[in-house]
Amino acid sequence: MNKCMLIAALTVILADLVGAQGGFYEAYDYNRWLSEFAVNGALMATSGMQTVDGRGRELQADAVGPAQVNDLVLDVSYEGRHARWMLMAGGSIEMNTDAGALPELSSSRQVAEAAIGLMPIGEGFYIITGGRFNDAEIRVGDADLKSAASVSGGKQWLDPFAGMRLDLGLFDWLAIRLYGDVGGFGVGSNTSWKASTSLRWRLGGFVLQAGYEMSSVDFESDEEIPFRYDVVTKSPGVGLSYSF
Repeated sequence: MNKCMLIAALTVILADLVGAQGGFYEAYDYNRWLSEFAVNGALMATSGMQTVDGRGRELQADAVGPAQVNDLVLDVSYEGRHARWMLMAGGSIEMNTDAGALPELSSSRQVAEAAIGLMPIGEGFYIITGGRFNDAEIRVGDADLKSAASVSGGKQWLDPFAGMRLDLGLFDWLAIRLYGDVGGFGVGSNTSWKASTSLRWRLGGFVLQAGYEMSSVDFESDEEIPFRYDVVTKSPGVGLSYSF
């Protein structure tokens, strides 16, 4: 009996949420072009493996101690919506340094992406496909600090990806955004994925957002100078967007 009552209560709650879906955008006219610019900043923790020409080591961002990596990521994006279609474009810069163990590692990655989305049913649910251009560089310091010798290298690659996004309106002023994609497919990276969730608070034409994102990139090159960039990043952050 208690299980039936719990299921019934959850059904009512989910029905209310689905009924509210799209409420966040009720003030918008789907027959006109809507633009939204966003800037997000986040603390980033990186784990995984980074090597250049056989030199490098594993990053352990979840470890307690000096090997922990915490750096910043900055993301700028544009989004345009009309009727059931959406265009997305954006770029981000990631930089991290791990000097807590030898050899010292530092890396950077610049990302530019573009995608198109379609809202096949309801409001706020999009199927997305696009491409993500990666430009990564790794610098590995001297292993024992006996000299200033270091090695560095960089690679560029393009990852196709496909994913989904859901904007679930709780109230006219509050919404939850869920996003996920997978990519690479051996074209650029062996595999890549991104997942994020954020709470979006609408203030007129502005939207304040706070959320959490995880992403993974597994790229390996067997060219003249071997290059491996196999990392997972975790980044809680905040941002601000403006719609018109």
